[in-house]
Amino acid sequence: MQMGRKKKVLLVALLIPVVLVAAGILFLDHVARKAVEIGGEQAMGVKTSLDGISLKPIRGEGSLKGLNISNPGGFETPFFMKLAKGRAALDMGSLFEDTVVMKTIDLDGLEAHLEKTSKGSNYGVIIDNMKKGEEAAKPEEPGKKFLVQAIVVRNIKVHAEIVLGQTVHLKIDEIRLEDVGSGTESGVIMSELMGTIVKAVLFAIVEQGAELLPGIAKDLGGNLGKLGKLGAKVTIKAAGQAVKVIGSAGKAVGGAAKDAIKGIGGILGGDDDKDK
Repeated sequence: MQMGRKKKVLLVALLIPVVLVAAGILFLDHVARKAVEIGGEQAMGVKTSLDGISLKPIRGEGSLKGLNISNPGGFETPFFMKLAKGRAALDMGSLFEDTVVMKTIDLDGLEAHLEKTSKGSNYGVIIDNMKKGEEAAKPEEPGKKFLVQAIVVRNIKVHAEIVLGQTVHLKIDEIRLEDVGSGTESGVIMSELMGTIVKAVLFAIVEQGAELLPGIAKDLGGNLGKLGKLGAKVTIKAAGQAVKVIGSAGKAVGGAAKDAIKGIGGILGGDDDKDK
């Protein structure tokens, strides 16, 4: 009888660390989920929700699913942007530091709705919110900072409402951002990280959609010109071809695309001479 009690005590002693570790990971997942949702709302001024996030600290990995950035009020399309899934690889040694170093963020299956009416556009409202956030940002915002070596956004579908009842669809294979946050002293906070990704997607829509969506592309480009520099190298791949975009947006492309995005100015930063 006594031996049985000893076994039970030993079993409980062995299980306690397992339970504590599991509880700790669940807590980290909850904190990370809230950080993403709050970061999206701070960056774009609209409700942002996430179906789930899973962190594997020991392996230095993380994944998320069902990110939804809502439309501003007054627009009919179901959402502004939606992401099916994503995964990340990070430097384990930095996980509990002030600045988390992430090797890669891989986002797959992003959808965007661009809607323009006589009263304005959903992207115009979002960009205005982003501009307010940039203007209100303090030099040293509190919160966890991030340095990301590479962000890849794949399989992008854009639905643009060009006239009432008529939608044009645009596909972009891949957008790649490099060295996000490297131009700062300690990295970017979550809202800045999410804002950077959204700006890159919108820029790619302008650059790739100038021929198909000339009116919206030009208007979107003019709105993007209100925002600060992206601060990252960007590669856009569509129709099997890669277009490297570094420096002034107007020099990165030609023809209709150049005319459509001339209002963006130097949003990408960098050296204009590299684009010649």
